[in-house]
Amino acid sequence: MPEKHSNPTVTDDLIREALRREIDSIEAPSTEAAWQRLQLHRGAFTSAPDEPVRRIRPWARFSALAAALLLFFFGGWGVYRTLYPGDFHGADGRTPESDYAEIMTAEESDERIAESYTAQTVSGYLAGWAPAEDIKEGDNWPPAALGGYTREEIFTREADSGAIYLAALYTRDSELLLWIQSDAASREQFAADLEQMLGVLPPLPPPGEDQLHFSINNQSALIRETEGRHYLLMDLSTGETGADLRRLLPEE
Repeated sequence: MPEKHSNPTVTDDLIREALRREIDSIEAPSTEAAWQRLQLHRGAFTSAPDEPVRRIRPWARFSALAAALLLFFFGGWGVYRTLYPGDFHGADGRTPESDYAEIMTAEESDERIAESYTAQTVSGYLAGWAPAEDIKEGDNWPPAALGGYTREEIFTREADSGAIYLAALYTRDSELLLWIQSDAASREQFAADLEQMLGVLPPLPPPGEDQLHFSINNQSALIRETEGRHYLLMDLSTGETGADLRRLLPEE
């Protein structure tokens, strides 16, 4: 039986024709539907181009909170100033100037009280004394200066014993010292005359000593004896101690 030989060219043409008919039988989707499906597919993984993803940073939150607090504070303060214009410096209307004036007034009042107290003290101790206008200044006068203190006034008085006394006031700013001396009274007479003039009997230095520190009405005082002279140095306002008064004494 003779073999049948097929023609390859005819076979290929038949196959291509069958494939073309198969492809033509498939209905292609519309372009619009395909584009919509593509957009939906992309939207599942990425954001839309016109809506970028925004990251909220922590500092931005705190900045917003601080701005809100400042707005609340200054807004409330402005409302308070508007409602109570006369109460800016407090409920009592006080100002720094009024506080300063009150402090200065209190200090001036304290100074006046201190000056008044000192004046009363001086007038009390120098009651019965007179300015030494008719006595010529000599070597027996109280020294012109004591340390940083300057002699301001000289007074004189005759005690009941007949002895003549000199007194001097020394000042350093608002501080005050009183000096009382005698060149004629004996040791015991000096103490007795001071009791008469000051109302207080001062103690005398013990044997062998030429000076003694003590207090008169809580005020520091120093009594001293030298050859032919006795004197008392008394603090009226400075708070000087006994050692301080000793340093003020002139060298003999």
